Amino acid sequence: MLGLIWGLNFPINKHMWSSSFILLTGGMAFLILASFYGIIDILRYRRWCFFFEVIGTNSIVVYMAYHLIDFNYTSKLLFEGIYMNFNEKWHPVLTH
Repeated sequence: MLGLIWGLNFPINKHMWSSSFILLTGGMAFLILASFYGIIDILRYRRWCFFFEVIGTNSIVVYMAYHLIDFNYTSKLLFEGIYMNFNEKWHPVLTH
């Protein structure tokens, strides 16, 4: 909320990394972190996050896989049917 209020006086601008942009994105990150903390640690819903645990504990393997696997080809193979329904000017946004 503070980022949005500050944005009235100092516009939210991602390209300039304005102070209102930093305040807004920092607040959003805090809310997402607090939500995941509540869901995973307090409510104990952990089965759905196993995939992310594996990636987090094997981050070097994922980093190396990025250099060995062509993820652009894999993304196109998996998601081309979804983004082909969108206007062509949106394709770079959806594929990268």
